[in-house]
Amino acid sequence: MSVYERITVRLLPEDADALYDMVDSGKYRNISEAASAAIREFVEAHKGETGTSEVPPLEELIDEEPKEVDQKIQEAVRAYLEKRMNV
Repeated sequence: MSVYERITVRLLPEDADALYDMVDSGKYRNISEAASAAIREFVEAHKGETGTSEVPPLEELIDEEPKEVDQKIQEAVRAYLEKRMNV
């Protein structure tokens, strides 16, 4: 059995609505599953950017402000949703 970590993320209303639409359409069972898929794709897309197969440390992705973590996650979710909605 997998162990999951709970993370709270703030999303723009349109991003949250797109996630809810994906759940309502049956693509995902719940919001967590949809958001996890977006984050997995983001992580997969950024593997190897540092010349290794490891994901770069979060500190390298974020300049200074902790709120930038939310921004990075929002960008990843938005890119994933745009890709999925256009397919």
